[in-house]
Amino acid sequence: MKKKALRYSILLLSIIVLACKKEKNEDFITKEMKIESDTIRKIELNRGILTMKSFRNNIHLYSWCPLEYKNNFPSWIEDKHEPDFSFDKYIFKPCISDIDLPYEIYKKANENYFFLVKNKDTLKFKIVE
Repeated sequence: MKKKALRYSILLLSIIVLACKKEKNEDFITKEMKIESDTIRKIELNRGILTMKSFRNNIHLYSWCPLEYKNNFPSWIEDKHEPDFSFDKYIFKPCISDIDLPYEIYKKANENYFFLVKNKDTLKFKIVE
C-alpha cells in the first residue's frame, strides 16, 4: 500500500513540475542578440510577455518595453491602456504593445535598444530585462 501511494505521489509531483515549466529564455531579446530586418505579422500577449511572430522567428519580450523619444511621438500610435478614471493627470507613455501590426523589427548586436519601422517612422525601444 505504501509503495502504491509513493508511486502516485511521484507521478503527481512529476506532472506538477512539467506543468510549471517556464518559457524558454533563448528567444527573449537580449543586449547581445542581433535581429536582421524581419516583418512581424502576428503578436500574442500572455502575462506581460509579448511574442512577436514572423515567418522566420518568434521573438519574446516584455510588453512594457518603453518607446524612447524626446518631445513627441507619431500621432498614429494609439493609447490602448488608458485608464477609465484617474485621480492624477494621466500622461500617455507609449510602449511596444501600443504599436499595431504589421511592422519591421531590427536590432544591432550589443545594444540595449531595438527598432521598429512603421509608416516610414523608425521607433526606438529600450530592452527591459
